[in-house]
Amino acid sequence: MKSLIIVESPTKVKTIKKIVGKNYDVTATVGHVIDLPKSKLGIDEETLEPQYVTIKGKGPIIKEIISKAASKERVIIATDPDREGEAIAWHVKSKLEGRDIIVQRARFNEITDTGILQALEELTDIDMDMVYSQQTRRILDRLVGYKISPVLWRILYKGLSAGRVQSAALRLVVEREKEIRGFRVETYWEIFCIFEGIKAKLIKIDGKKADIRDKALLEELLSEIRQGEFTVVKAEEKESPRRPLPPFRTSTLQQEAYNRLGFSARKTMTLAQRLYEGIPLPSGNAGLITYMRTDSLRVSGEALNMARAFIQDKYGANYCPEKPNFYGKKKGNKIQDAHEAIRPTLLSLTPDEVQGHMEKDLYRLYRLIWTRFVASQMMPARYINSVLHLENGRTLFEATGSRRTFEGFEKVYTFGQRDEVELDLSRYPLGSVVNPDKVFSEEKETSPPPYYTDATLVKKLESMGIGRPSTYASIISVLISRRYVERDSKKLKATDLGITVTDYLVKLFPKIVDYAFTSHMEEDLDRIESGEAEHKAILEEFHRELTAWLKEVEKILPALKEENVEETSLVCEKCGKPMVVKWGRNGKFLACSGYPECKNTMNFRMENGEIVPDTTGDLTGEKCPQCGGDLVMKQGRYGKFIACSNYPECRYTKKVENKTGITCPVCGKGDVVVKRTRKGRLFYGCSRYPDCEFVSWNKPTGERCPQCEKGILVEKGKKVACSEKDCTYEES
Repeated sequence: MKSLIIVESPTKVKTIKKIVGKNYDVTATVGHVIDLPKSKLGIDEETLEPQYVTIKGKGPIIKEIISKAASKERVIIATDPDREGEAIAWHVKSKLEGRDIIVQRARFNEITDTGILQALEELTDIDMDMVYSQQTRRILDRLVGYKISPVLWRILYKGLSAGRVQSAALRLVVEREKEIRGFRVETYWEIFCIFEGIKAKLIKIDGKKADIRDKALLEELLSEIRQGEFTVVKAEEKESPRRPLPPFRTSTLQQEAYNRLGFSARKTMTLAQRLYEGIPLPSGNAGLITYMRTDSLRVSGEALNMARAFIQDKYGANYCPEKPNFYGKKKGNKIQDAHEAIRPTLLSLTPDEVQGHMEKDLYRLYRLIWTRFVASQMMPARYINSVLHLENGRTLFEATGSRRTFEGFEKVYTFGQRDEVELDLSRYPLGSVVNPDKVFSEEKETSPPPYYTDATLVKKLESMGIGRPSTYASIISVLISRRYVERDSKKLKATDLGITVTDYLVKLFPKIVDYAFTSHMEEDLDRIESGEAEHKAILEEFHRELTAWLKEVEKILPALKEENVEETSLVCEKCGKPMVVKWGRNGKFLACSGYPECKNTMNFRMENGEIVPDTTGDLTGEKCPQCGGDLVMKQGRYGKFIACSNYPECRYTKKVENKTGITCPVCGKGDVVVKRTRKGRLFYGCSRYPDCEFVSWNKPTGERCPQCEKGILVEKGKKVACSEKDCTYEES
């Protein structure tokens, strides 16, 4: 009798079938099959046990799995080798209980002949510590989301959300936003001298770091320096090796793909998933990289030997070190080292070999992973660094130079800027006097700290122990979809709503947004996975704390709700009652204090520190084609629109294409914009219509479906799903 192999993604099915042969049947769960219900908490608050239900649409998949398993000798569950995959394996096994079927667990770290056949030789039981770790995370997230979010609704408006990791990440963005908004620019000066084409910079004054903020000091120094004499006090040359970077783990892949390729964290993980699951090549489907959710820098001995042989054959023995390069574990990491670093499965499948068999972005990400891994096992690059110090009275100037003597790993992969500057120190013996051609100053201004980008936020979250490899991409996506953060070019900027929500969470639930507390909870989940902690004890402790917080908040909530309503001196034009400032889905607005009897609302703007009704909106510079009045930009319930400033005498309006910041997934040239039907229903379309006829009722993510590769991914509630009717792909 055959064995049944169960995987998560249908994309893997064909690849695995080809490898395992006729003795195995292969089917897919298409992600999770059971989960907590959407309509209620779904947790017994006495026992803290989850009340799982079958996910909508997964009933037929479960029936098919049970049907196929009934005729098999054994079932091998090979869902992804992480906590989520282990939980799915346990859920599937629970559906097979009561039947006389052997159920075992396989973990495919790479979808290759070697990876799969070896995993089938090393079958195990389901790791219940991993299952409890995932279940604990799910319950903690549900408790935070379903208990704290309604508090925000009562203060601001319904639909807002708080999250165990999301809110701490938001606080980082908000604090950076406040730093930037409160930053005061200061002027400072730097002094340079030029001699024989070499530029030296003033680095010290009276033995202390040069910091010139006073114009009088600048003039004094320039006068002294021009009258003084430049004497060589240091001339040193030193060979400096530049070592290669380690292979990628999840966070560094997301950072580098963003910095080099401009990919969002979500896009990087979607493409990496496809490379892992298998790409159609002339020889058949092949998984091109190892599992992409990992914190590990470990590389298997077989892969090291493969890399060293490839380097010697391709680049020569002098590019291959005597012993393999090993990279230490990430500090504090005890769990994720079960997986290898992200690497190509076969180095013979070079980027050039596969380029014609995949789209551009998929190829670019594969090339990045391939070159980084190969370079990680190569010799260091070697540089000669030169330093020249010139003393002039109480000031010290420095000139530096650098030249490469051996390219090493940089033949394959470079990082950072390393400009070569020749500095022949033999021309400047100690004690010799240098006569500069020019002494000058440059006026500069201090800069605020930079906005976070996808890359720098992921790096910061990882350094603080907030979140895990599988969550970084979703954290950023959630913050943007909730309108707490907006993406401006590459910058992640906190919105006024994001700042307000964070301020309330800091005030009411300080531990939820406390970085150390959030990091400690992640460590607790790791401890559960490693068997060092009991999951029930951690859940009970958190539930007790959360219950106490909520009781305290309940006492002050009525006062906070009143405090949040800002009274104005304006009077409602319909009923004469005072107008107040409230929060809504589109930001702050003026509303009648007589609500619900009077439902009058209007936009407002600040003028000389005062709140005034915004009846005009922002001038567009255009004239009304009907009456000649100024056209203005206004905000309505369906977004922005253009209207005549002479309203209500003139009722001319026209639509505005509200850009989403997403490139059209069909033509790749236009922007996805929000449009409206005649009946007011919103939909999404390409800005190049009618040249491109792309339309969707659901907001697209800008990415192709990794399962069918035909449809596009669109947002459906709290999930992302494929637009193709016949495709079942979806993710949280």
